Amino acid sequence: LRQPTGSAVGAPLKLQPFQIMIILAFLGPEDEDGLRVVREGLLTLARKNGKTALVASITAALMILHPDNHGLKGQEIQVGAADREQAGIIHQMVERMIQMDNQLGVGERFRSTPSRKTIQHLRTLTTLRCLSSDAHRHHGGNPAVVLLDELGNVSSSAAEEFYSVLTTAFGTQR
Repeated sequence: LRQPTGSAVGAPLKLQPFQIMIILAFLGPEDEDGLRVVREGLLTLARKNGKTALVASITAALMILHPDNHGLKGQEIQVGAADREQAGIIHQMVERMIQMDNQLGVGERFRSTPSRKTIQHLRTLTTLRCLSSDAHRHHGGNPAVVLLDELGNVSSSAAEEFYSVLTTAFGTQR
């Protein structure tokens, strides 16, 4: 994956050791059937530690990986953000990571719809939906993965409802 923003845009994405540990903790452990053990986790980081970029890179990796290598097939990833602007930032970062990585040659396998903040893998039919915290609009989803970014910037009652709407739906996936 490539750095999607900033002065190093286009350079290979270099994860810090603590970011690698986070990814391994959330996505690494599997049971005897090959299913991820971690179903839910909480990560808090101080400002300017790359939370949004980390969420975007995890999302891009899950979309790019082949289903035989722990990628998703025909499933939905939902990334929840505090507001529409933040949801747009995440969508743009994931889109750029996918499009800029010429070595993987996967850019043409995706269709992005910025107005809806969605990206779909055209072969596996895995779909990313970047959602803002107006929770009443997001009932009816069926995500395999839910990632939340900047939830601390949402009022506590709205954050609780948003969290509930997104995470109660993903219990239907294995």
